[in-house]
Amino acid sequence: MIKYPTILAELADHNSHKIDADEGDITEIGNLRLTWKARGAKTGFQFSVYEMELTPGSGIPLHKHPFAEFFYVLEGTISYGRVNQQGALEWLPCNVGECILVPANAPHATQNQSKQPAKMLSVSNFHHEFILTNGGNFVQKDDALPARPNPEDLKRFTDVARQYQGYNVELGSDNGEGQLFSRIVSAQSR
Repeated sequence: MIKYPTILAELADHNSHKIDADEGDITEIGNLRLTWKARGAKTGFQFSVYEMELTPGSGIPLHKHPFAEFFYVLEGTISYGRVNQQGALEWLPCNVGECILVPANAPHATQNQSKQPAKMLSVSNFHHEFILTNGGNFVQKDDALPARPNPEDLKRFTDVARQYQGYNVELGSDNGEGQLFSRIVSAQSR
């Protein structure tokens, strides 16, 4: 006869739990901080969630990757960049409670163009988490942000992202056939 575990035995390592406001591992990439609220190992590798605080003027350049991403503005105003029908970068300002859904492989950027701090919540998959955690550095909450990003750290991040088809994108001009194009930018071509 097969003996199945009791509900209490199943819940021992697999139960709902509260995540406090100040709880979560912190990853630093350049001068950005991500606080992990849900990591893949705790979600059955289905999704990952992080909060990111953006100081005025900070952000993430135009890039793309083969997995969708969702952003929800928690504080302030955050501008999200996308490529419009004319092939130019356009910025969509989003306020508290507004969100952006980025499909897989859609070029996108994030920036705090305001004079006030801003905070967002992002949901994506474990591959995205892997890029951010292995390309960044784990830090403590009270560690000071660097004045400017370390070029070696940014190169490491770019190299890790490339392993998962994550690339910075540079908008180009007419390709000679009347079509606009974008170019994937590697660490070496910068």
